[in-house]
Amino acid sequence: RAAENYSPVVLMSAPLTITDRPRFKHRGLLIDTSRHFLPVAFIQRVLDAMPASKLNVLHWHLVDAPSFPLSPRSEGARLLARGAFAPGLTYSPGDVRGVLAYAAARAVRV
Repeated sequence: RAAENYSPVVLMSAPLTITDRPRFKHRGLLIDTSRHFLPVAFIQRVLDAMPASKLNVLHWHLVDAPSFPLSPRSEGARLLARGAFAPGLTYSPGDVRGVLAYAAARAVRV
């Protein structure tokens, strides 16, 4: 009996249009590599998953007082590289450029 009452409503409302768009233009995710080092390959996996979840902004907290995991270019700034948690846990300028290009190819802003 309930189906009989419902079927005229379905017939009257067809065709149906669904508009799917995000509520906010900024839909983001934060990763904090200043406190928890993440390999570039892991960051790329995060970037691969973001468009499927309709996330378009990655806030990459790269440096902070606990750690400075960015390898400086200039020889005079080598002391900054000692701010990483361990000598191998740093990002080179090429790593950062690579992550930015990888994100741009997926329409994710960093």
